[in-house]
Amino acid sequence: MNGKNIRNGWIFLWGGWDIDQTEALDKDFFSHLKEKAHILYIQAAMASDPQTLTSCSEWFSRLIEFQASDKNILFTMISDKDTSVSIEDYDAIYIWWGNTYKLLDFIKRNSLDIRLIKYISQWGIVYWGSAGAIILGADIRTVSEENDSDYPNNKGLNLLDGLSLRCHYTDSDDSLLKSLPEILNHPVLAITEESWIQIHGDQISITGKAVCFWRK
Repeated sequence: MNGKNIRNGWIFLWGGWDIDQTEALDKDFFSHLKEKAHILYIQAAMASDPQTLTSCSEWFSRLIEFQASDKNILFTMISDKDTSVSIEDYDAIYIWWGNTYKLLDFIKRNSLDIRLIKYISQWGIVYWGSAGAIILGADIRTVSEENDSDYPNNKGLNLLDGLSLRCHYTDSDDSLLKSLPEILNHPVLAITEESWIQIHGDQISITGKAVCFWRK
C-alpha cells in the first residue's frame, strides 16, 4: 500500500484511542522529530469547551514528557473553532480521536485536505489516531453511525490506495464490514485498537491485527 503523493513523508496511523496500547508507536513517532521541534496538535474532532481543551492540552503535555523528555518539544493545539490554520511551519502534526465527521468537516472547511497532502509529500511527519486515521481513507462512511449532525462530507483524503478504513475493529463488526465494500465500491481495511500502520515511501508496516474486506 502506498498512498498518492505521500512518498516522502511519514504516516503513523493508529486504530485505537488508549495511549497505553501504543507506547511503541508513540516512541517511534517522537524518535523521528528533531531535538528541537514544534508539533501542531489538531484536536478538532472533540468538543471545544474550555474544560475539554484544558484536559487535552494537559494530556498531550504528559505524552511528550513521557516519550520525549530528552528533547525540546513544543506544541500548539487548535480546535474546530479555529478559522485561520497554518500547518506549513510545523515539524510534525498530530491528529487525534473524536467524531470522524466533525473532524473531516473541519479539515474540508479550512482546505487542510490539500495542504496536508502537500505537507506529507514534502517530508512531513503526521500521526493520525482513530478519527484522524479514518479520514485518510477514501470514504468515512465506515463509521456512518457518527454522523449525528448531518455533516455533508464523507469523502476522505484517499491516501490509502483507494481503501477506506475502520478503526476499533472487533469480530462483531464483521456483518457490517462485509456489506460495506459493495456500498462504497471499494475494499475496507479494519484494524483493532491495539494495531497500527506506518507508511513511508513504498514501505508499509502493520503491527497487530488488520483485516481487509473485499467486494464480492
